[in-house]
Amino acid sequence: MRQDFKNIEDEITKSSAWENTMAFFNKHIDFGDKISISILDILIVITVIALTTVVLRVLLRILTRNLPEADKGKFNVVYGYFRWLIYIVILLITLHSVGVNVTAVFAASAALLIGVGLALQTLFQDIIFWCFYTYRSISSCWRYYRIRW
Repeated sequence: MRQDFKNIEDEITKSSAWENTMAFFNKHIDFGDKISISILDILIVITVIALTTVVLRVLLRILTRNLPEADKGKFNVVYGYFRWLIYIVILLITLHSVGVNVTAVFAASAALLIGVGLALQTLFQDIIFWCFYTYRSISSCWRYYRIRW
């Protein structure tokens, strides 16, 4: 049985249709001196993005199946940001695996994320300050009313 599979594999490899198909998929499209991508690489990227879309849609249906209608809108906003983050990560990983040099993109994204992190730190400091300020204002207001009564 094992020998039959080996013979079939050899026949497929020797056939001209297989050779023509592989020659077509291995054709490279040049975008300059250093940038070249094959048709197979483009198909791999498209397939990975399509599979990611299907997985994310199934995940969305699973997660929102039991949510109340009021919470679905809030969840969809957060899910939208999460979805684009996943798409970017999957795209960069796929491009790196097919041979595209993405180190410049990683460096630029690291610098961007440092800026976003500093902005979020300031935002959370402002939120915490607001919570303490509001609590202090409310507690002093209640003290004033207790004294006045």
